[in-house]
Amino acid sequence: MSEWHEKGFDLSYGASGAGKTKWAMDIADYIHAMTGKKSRWYIGDGGLATIEASGLIDDGIVEVFNYNERDWPLSIIQQITEGDWPEHLDDPESPLIAPGKKEFAEVGMWTFEGIYVMGEYIMGSMRGGLADRASRGEKLGQDAPFTITEGSGSEKMSFGGNSMAHFGFGQRRIIDAIQRSKALPGFVQWTSHEQAAEDKDNGGEKIIGPAAVGNK
Repeated sequence: MSEWHEKGFDLSYGASGAGKTKWAMDIADYIHAMTGKKSRWYIGDGGLATIEASGLIDDGIVEVFNYNERDWPLSIIQQITEGDWPEHLDDPESPLIAPGKKEFAEVGMWTFEGIYVMGEYIMGSMRGGLADRASRGEKLGQDAPFTITEGSGSEKMSFGGNSMAHFGFGQRRIIDAIQRSKALPGFVQWTSHEQAAEDKDNGGEKIIGPAAVGNK
């Protein structure tokens, strides 16, 4: 990077191990060297060990929050893409606090890892995820919820799956999250896995792009 622009947005995607996290760490290190500002990292995949090994956390250059360990994915995603951060990182039940002028002045980059795991978080079985909602009989659109029930009495358990309506809803939430994050000051960085798909709007052309929800 030959010059620094205070405001920016980027997405890097590729196969696991392709260097997405390393690339984002290099940007965080550069921003800190140029401005003295730290980076806040919202992580949902396996990149934490890479960041820890780099020394950036110990040096105060990067702060990391594992967002997808919490219930209520839709609320958590909206909050983090507005810059909310746990009051106490070591407390998994600590409330998320909206950033103020102090945080906006101190943070130079906001990194979201990443689109694919965020989609899995929305679609999954954490409390409030779409599969969890299906397991409790909650209906989205015209599709009946997909539910499997086992056991009986106090041992009865229900497991939900995803209907077609879930995929469209999840895709819309991902788009909203990305757009929402663009309002954050400084540099915004997203990552995702790589996925091959057909572009049905252009004659079924084979394309490669960032994985999100389903084949979109």
